[in-house]
Parts: sequence; C-alpha cells; structure tokens
Amino acid sequence: SSMAEIATLSLHSPEEALRDGQLIVNTTPLGMYGTEASQSPLTKQHLKHIHSQCHFYDLIYSPTETELMKLAKDEGCSVQNGYRMLYLQAAFAFSLWTGTNLNRLINTETCD
Repeated sequence: SSMAEIATLSLHSPEEALRDGQLIVNTTPLGMYGTEASQSPLTKQHLKHIHSQCHFYDLIYSPTETELMKLAKDEGCSVQNGYRMLYLQAAFAFSLWTGTNLNRLINTETCD
C-alpha cells in the first residue's frame, strides 16, 4: 500500500500543489453566503494547473454551489459541498445526546 501525501496550499503560489493534487479541500469562509459569497480562495488562472481527475470538496454548504465549485466544474473536476458533513455531524451529535441509534438517523438520500 502507498502512503498519501498531504500538502497545504499557499494562496500566494498554489500552482505546484494544484498540479499534483487529487483532492482539494476548501476550509476558508471564502464563498460562504453573505459578503464573501462571490469570492473564491483560488482563481480561474490557478485552476488551469489542475488535472480533471481532481476532486474539490468545499466545506461550505450555503450556498450549495460556491464560486470555487463553479470554477472547478468548469475545468472538468468533480465537486462536493459541505452539506453531507454538516448533516452527518448533526446526526452523530444527536445520537450522542439522546442515545438514539445512529443508523436510524442517517438518511444518505437526504445528503445527496
């Protein structure tokens, strides 16, 4: 088995990490509903360095499609927003607080 390499992107020069990346995760608030909704941590020019097999996971869930997700889709990448993680975290927390069986709470169709 091979070990995965994890790298953080410098927003000043992300090209090298983007060129080899298979999964890009946005953990910034850029793109979130409100004053930063039209912003993206990466530009269209940055995304010219990625390959189309790269997957973008944006932890933001509102709006359901961020500017970063739109840019990545335009480059042929797959994208996912943070709604599924939010839903599963809430289900897990509710299960812990109430003792409810977690499997009864999870409806994966709701997440998609």
